[in-house]
Amino acid sequence: MTIREAISEQLKSIKNRSLKEKISYFWEYYGIKTICLVLALAAVISLIVSIATKKEYAFTGVFFGAVATDSAEPYLSSFGTAAGIDPEKYGLTAQCHPDIRMDQTVTQDIYQSMETFTAMVAAKSVDCFAGNKDLFLYYAYMEYATDLRTVLTQQELSRLSPYLYYMDGAQIRQQEASDEGYADAYARRPDPTKPELMQDPIPVAISLEAATDEFQEAYRFGEDALIGICVNSEHAQNALAFLRYCIGE
Repeated sequence: MTIREAISEQLKSIKNRSLKEKISYFWEYYGIKTICLVLALAAVISLIVSIATKKEYAFTGVFFGAVATDSAEPYLSSFGTAAGIDPEKYGLTAQCHPDIRMDQTVTQDIYQSMETFTAMVAAKSVDCFAGNKDLFLYYAYMEYATDLRTVLTQQELSRLSPYLYYMDGAQIRQQEASDEGYADAYARRPDPTKPELMQDPIPVAISLEAATDEFQEAYRFGEDALIGICVNSEHAQNALAFLRYCIGE
């Protein structure tokens, strides 16, 4: 007997049975397979819909030590409107990470957070980042932060001068020419608010004391928080637009 003939005989055998018996027969022979098929089909449809509706991020911020309030999402939306970013095509996000202090014990959570940030920077998926003064300068001396002279006008830099934080480019070059680690330049850094003490002062951050009330209401930071632009941002114009929006420029 062929497979087709066997199936034909099975169908004949249940032809005159009651509805309950037919359902019982179907469940016994095809129930599990049907469930698996439906689940697999649902998973495929869900994946297709997810891919089709997934938005590319036009701005990604990483904020160490920030607490996002209820006004955070409206703030990002308002920024997107001001920057001319189409919300139907692009997403905006600001990730709040733990407040990491350079003198604290490294826990598993802190390690994972720093590893995640490093991976995001390597993938060019960070546009602006913020954090307490010491943490930001640590990353600045690892060359994660953009020289603000290359993105802000001289007039803007002059107006922001009381809020600017610097790193010494000479320390960067010295560490690159030696076998010392990146942390060595950070450890030897001059006062970041006194460029006159540096051989090659580079403005890399702005104190969030200069931020607008709207930003400070949307994201709550500690007293010594700084913000800057990631050096390899793939959305440099949007990163600059956010920085200016943040400080009301």
